[in-house]
Amino acid sequence: MIAILDNSERAKRVVIFFWIYLGAKILRIVSNLIQYWTLDLIQTGEYTENFWVEWNDLQYGLIVILAGGINVGVIITFIQWFRRAYNNLQRAGYRINYSEGWAAGAWFIPFLNIVRPYKIMKEVWIKTQMTYASRIESHGILRGWWILFLLRGWYDNATTRLSMKSETTADFIRDTQLDLFGSIFAIPAIIVTVMVIKQVSAFEEQFKQQLKIETVGKEQPVLEDNQEEEFY
Repeated sequence: MIAILDNSERAKRVVIFFWIYLGAKILRIVSNLIQYWTLDLIQTGEYTENFWVEWNDLQYGLIVILAGGINVGVIITFIQWFRRAYNNLQRAGYRINYSEGWAAGAWFIPFLNIVRPYKIMKEVWIKTQMTYASRIESHGILRGWWILFLLRGWYDNATTRLSMKSETTADFIRDTQLDLFGSIFAIPAIIVTVMVIKQVSAFEEQFKQQLKIETVGKEQPVLEDNQEEEFY
């Protein structure tokens, strides 16, 4: 066994990003409501002044860009946390089912990303507890988390493809309604993801404490130079 790397700060960081992302989604819900109201006025002939239409386009575009930027931060911080959690199993002496690089790469490979990230998360959930727990906690929440993740991904892909064909005001109203529902649906998905991260992080802390107890009186493993700065 070699020294495991601290993952608590990464867990805190990714949770913060998810809460910020949740705030961005709430802003997007408000933005969608404004967009829907504006488009409905245009469709019914109660045309609003150009200033309002231009302001609506501006606020909607800015919020979409803001949410997209935050989403990139969420992806980066989550993968950093997830990969280190998986790597720590190997560092603690467990045999892992895949190389630790798959904890990052599996998310981006079509079809493989439907199953493998879930399998890796389940492996982290179970093996992190095996060091200290007499009874492994049920991973039922992981099933719910993964179902929400897949449904949300499929929904976003389908609505994005549909919006690319939009030409009329009626089409844009439909797209706004779909985007509004997608933003609402994202809220429980974000909350469940945060719950999973916090629970796994709690397992990791117990895991780390148990490893410290087991190495009392033994030669302590030493981190190699700059290991704390590794991406994973």
